Amino acid sequence: MMQKSYSKEFKESVIKKMMPPNGVSVPQLCKETGVSDVTLYQWRKEYRNRVIAVPEDSSKAR
Repeated sequence: MMQKSYSKEFKESVIKKMMPPNGVSVPQLCKETGVSDVTLYQWRKEYRNRVIAVPEDSSKAR
């Protein structure tokens, strides 16, 4: 299956819509952007992993 490539700018603009204060739902963004829900959930997960400083998560300790 060919994976579509989205620009960093597009990806970040979509992620911003998912996050507070906007809080647009993933199904709604699928309709608006044509991006699959699987992809959107993945982006959101990656974003949260990047943004959240993880010192409190001891399971990720080196």
